[in-house]
Amino acid sequence: MPSPRLLSRIPATGWVILVITLAATTLSGLWMRDFLIQRDQQQLEFAASQLTEKINERLKAYALVLRAGAGLFAGTNRVKREDWYSFVDKLGVAESVSGVRGFGFAVIVPPESLREHEQRLKEEGLPDYRIYPSGPRDLYTGIVFLEPMDPQNRLVLGYDMFSEPTRQAAKVQARDSGQAALTGKLILVQETGNQGAPGIIVYVPVYKNDMHIDSVEQRREAIAGWVYGAFRVTELLEGILEDWATPAGVRRAIGVSIYDEQSSPDNLLFSNLPAAIETNKSLQHEIRFNDRTWVLQFAPIDYLAAPYLLTVILVALGVLALGLLVFFLYLSLVRTQHKANTIAERLTKDLRELANQFDTIAGRVPGMVYTYQLFPDGRSCFPYASRAMQDVYGLDPATVKHDGEPVLRTLHPDDAERVRDSIMESATNLTVWQDEYRVIHPDGSVHWVLGNALPHKAEDGSVIWYGSLTRITERKEAELRLRQALTEASRFRDALDRMDTLVFMKDMDLRYTYANSATLTRFGLSRNELLGTHGEPVFDNMSIERIRALDERVLRGAKVTEEVEINIRGERAVLLQIKTPIYEDGGSEHIVGLMGISTDITKAKQQAQEIERLAHYDALTGLPNRTLLADRLNQAMAMVDRRQSSLAVVYLDLDGFKAVNDSHGHSAGDQVLITVASRMRHELREEDTLSRLGGDEFVAVLMDMSADSDFETHLERLLKAVSRPILLKDKAVTVGASLGVTFYPQPDISGGDQLIRQADQAMYQAKLSGKSRFHLFDTEQDRSLRSQHETIERMHQALKNNELCLYYQPKVNMRTSEVIGAEALLRWQHPERGLLAPGAFLGLVENTPLMLDIGRWVMDSALAKMNEWLEQGVRVPLSINISAIELRDPNFPEHLAAALKSWPDLDPAMLELEVLETAALGDLGQIARVLDSCRQLGVSIAIDDFGTGYSSLTYFKRLPAKVVKIDQSFVMGILRDPADLAILDGIVRLADALDRQLIAEGVETFEHAEMLLRIGCDLAQGYGVARPMPADDFLPWRAQWRAPANWRNLRTVSRRALPSLYAGVDHRAWVERFRSYLEGNDKSVELDHNHCGFAGWLDKQSAELPGLKGIRKLHQEIHEIAVEIDKLHRANQRDQIPTLMNALDVLSDQLSHEMETLMEHIV
Repeated sequence: MPSPRLLSRIPATGWVILVITLAATTLSGLWMRDFLIQRDQQQLEFAASQLTEKINERLKAYALVLRAGAGLFAGTNRVKREDWYSFVDKLGVAESVSGVRGFGFAVIVPPESLREHEQRLKEEGLPDYRIYPSGPRDLYTGIVFLEPMDPQNRLVLGYDMFSEPTRQAAKVQARDSGQAALTGKLILVQETGNQGAPGIIVYVPVYKNDMHIDSVEQRREAIAGWVYGAFRVTELLEGILEDWATPAGVRRAIGVSIYDEQSSPDNLLFSNLPAAIETNKSLQHEIRFNDRTWVLQFAPIDYLAAPYLLTVILVALGVLALGLLVFFLYLSLVRTQHKANTIAERLTKDLRELANQFDTIAGRVPGMVYTYQLFPDGRSCFPYASRAMQDVYGLDPATVKHDGEPVLRTLHPDDAERVRDSIMESATNLTVWQDEYRVIHPDGSVHWVLGNALPHKAEDGSVIWYGSLTRITERKEAELRLRQALTEASRFRDALDRMDTLVFMKDMDLRYTYANSATLTRFGLSRNELLGTHGEPVFDNMSIERIRALDERVLRGAKVTEEVEINIRGERAVLLQIKTPIYEDGGSEHIVGLMGISTDITKAKQQAQEIERLAHYDALTGLPNRTLLADRLNQAMAMVDRRQSSLAVVYLDLDGFKAVNDSHGHSAGDQVLITVASRMRHELREEDTLSRLGGDEFVAVLMDMSADSDFETHLERLLKAVSRPILLKDKAVTVGASLGVTFYPQPDISGGDQLIRQADQAMYQAKLSGKSRFHLFDTEQDRSLRSQHETIERMHQALKNNELCLYYQPKVNMRTSEVIGAEALLRWQHPERGLLAPGAFLGLVENTPLMLDIGRWVMDSALAKMNEWLEQGVRVPLSINISAIELRDPNFPEHLAAALKSWPDLDPAMLELEVLETAALGDLGQIARVLDSCRQLGVSIAIDDFGTGYSSLTYFKRLPAKVVKIDQSFVMGILRDPADLAILDGIVRLADALDRQLIAEGVETFEHAEMLLRIGCDLAQGYGVARPMPADDFLPWRAQWRAPANWRNLRTVSRRALPSLYAGVDHRAWVERFRSYLEGNDKSVELDHNHCGFAGWLDKQSAELPGLKGIRKLHQEIHEIAVEIDKLHRANQRDQIPTLMNALDVLSDQLSHEMETLMEHIV
């Protein structure tokens, strides 16, 4: 302790310095304390804002995830359990985010559907499922999906969350608002081992598809259930807050208490604050989640109180030490000043490091951290802005430190006024500023920004905000795209509802999933009444089955456009339906349903029927007119041809009608015609037709009537019916009739018009004979005097006028795609009747000298065309048909030689003479000599229509033919008749043994071609390859034709496998016979699977053949279905037969496939 003497020596200035030192020590400690407190308060405000935003974003993120789950139901009404598991599993939220207890779906269950609902969930693999708690309620909801499916969550399945008030309130809020809703504080049902842990649940409503949800009433009507997420509050918030326990650069830890709605102990959701907390230092924020509010109370936790106090003491001691140094070194001013400068530099460095640490923290925070100041005069600036300002606004923070206008100029013109208004509102009310807006970077790009700041009133009247900005461009654009997609979907549905056409959709079970307003109006149902049904409220059973058959074709991939006659609520309707499959997505082949567009054409059909009636019936008598008569007569002639029966055509002309008409007037004449028509119609049978041609002329078509029958009785009855008196007012008049009759069938009848002309001629003869009688037409005389002379003369003119032409039908190798030649076929380009085939004109001239002239014309034309093509560089061998009269002409070889010399550049081998097997009947030796002479000229000889003659093998052996053409009558039957297939196979082997080239004629379909290739016949001709065509079309066709790939790759069946091939054909023939039996065309068909033709093949096969066991089973099942169909057929229960026939066809196709596989194993 210094002595009194020493103290007395201290000058006054020293005491002043000592007093100042002590005062400075006290003031510096107080200043440092206030500085640290203010800094911690700013850090608390910043941290509170960030945490509030982070918690709010986490809740919104959960709501977005749940909306995605709700979107899963918007795509389809058939979300399955595995779909929900896949959805939650792909999110991965349960593993990556703490506090998630499960994501689930609760469905609305009306009381009347409770038992059905529980039974369906049990059948889906939840044997213990039930809705609990039990008890009667107006509405039930049951949890049907919940992931992850751990033991505790399994106990929650079936829980009715509508039975608990807190959960019910949130679900009602979500349903009525259409937004996500948050519950209050509650205990999760699955928390059986942690009863004290509070939890929350977020609900998102799921509405029924295709229902309006614009109003609260509509949303209540459309609610289908809720997607929800259950969370443990403590783990959820601790996961969010764990990064804020001791953040770098923060001297005091941050604690928070979270309350539901109001800050009371009963509403406490979470707290990590000690009980004894300085409430005067706390800061309160709110989170508004739709209509629910969380109150967040933040406060510092002073677990670092000792270092905090130490800093204050050290600063005070530093100041004290400095003062003492000044005091003790008062006389050494330079030294003291030097040490003071050293201390000042050290303090400056500490402050700079502290500022650098703050910048580092701000740089690591996502987005931009800033301080924004708005002065009363409207000026603004950014006293502090983190480096992220360059990313958010494209501006250097230094450029806006004193002037904030450059930032405001980056605002998008459409958002600038709103953002300025929101800043002014926050400045006026000192409320938190939060806004989403667009900014335009200097490079012209546009970005979305989310701003959040807390305002503070400064002493100078300015307002200072402390906040952050984050770029949200990707999220915002996703929201805009989603909103646009929802808008377009809504417009599309609205457009469909405005259409008059019926538009609907069905799922794979053929239940209605969508129907537009026109459909609902036409069916007389509401959307709820129709959706989910097969149409039972609208259609009868027959209509439903008719629609089902059409829909099943669509679900197999077909696009259908058909007219369907059905009953809608008991009324007959005709709909034009266009239906197409609905695929899972644009590039998928998986069908998930069908879409249909129907137009009600009932009235149009009725109008068409009325128009048809007026077009086909006589307006006065109601009898068929000339047009309908022609149609019925042609149908009757076709029926006669099928049944091998006969008919009569009666032409009737009234006698004395003109006198009645002239004497009594036209109205009387009309009455006579009506009466006569009624009487004659009464005398005819139901199957007969009576027609009025016009005036007083009638025609009757009498079925099953021939010259050998009792036709005279029918004609006498007609004459008597006409001749009975007719009462006209008070007078009776009498008319008679003259009848002309002809019969059908007749040779050389071209149509019904010819029969009517014959009957007309006979009626004229009846009138000449005295009237009121009938006369029969003499067909033999008419045919002999007219047909032959007319045809021969007309053919002479045709040949002279160049009306004849040649068409060319290709002959090809089906396996190599080679066009080996063509057959030249004669056609007549008739100026009136159009293009005629030979059958229409050659019959009467084939044995006349004219046939020789026609044959020479064909030969010359064919040679000329071959030469023309050869000059174009294309070699096309041609074959021509040789008639019987040409074969019997001994000069034919000379004519052929002369024709060949006219074309010296042609190889005679390019010409092939086709000889009809039937044309070679007669002196076989002479014909063989003629053909041999032709062959010596170099031409080829072919036997045409092989198999139709009487001595085929003789011709095969004796005629000098290297080519044999199989008659099409054998080819046509090979797919359905095993006998035809066996005959054809025999011809193939015979031709091979005798070294003959074989060509199949009449190959009409791809199936015929494939069968021929399988038995070893590679050459073919027919419509299945190409129709006969004009010469100008042949070369282009030849250049582009290629055999289908499966023809080229199809291998010939081995000899051992041929019986299996025959068996497959036999089975297909049996199916056709069974179908014909059901249609009434066949009297019986073998139904026992042990006695049909296919069974005979099965009995001969080795049991070791691969697949034979499956073939036997399929064959037996097919016959069992046929037996069931036969029972229904006999009982006249036809509704189920189409379905069973479809099943039989499917099994038959499968049997054919198995047979193909088996034949591949038979070598």
